[in-house]
Amino acid sequence: MQDVQFQVDSRGETTAVVVPVKGRKRLVAELLEDIYGHEMIRQRRREKRIGADELVKRLRRDGLL
Repeated sequence: MQDVQFQVDSRGETTAVVVPVKGRKRLVAELLEDIYGHEMIRQRRREKRIGADELVKRLRRDGLL
């Protein structure tokens, strides 16, 4: 990816990346999916966790398994 550009702030920290879309729609879509996934993980970090057995039980109860 020769034409990717990194934007940096006055301290030299990367603040943005510019990826040309032309010819890279699939790559951009995958990057956006990854960003969305990481944001969902961040937002749900403090939610109560359940074990695998409980998950299967709930999925069966709801008719999803």
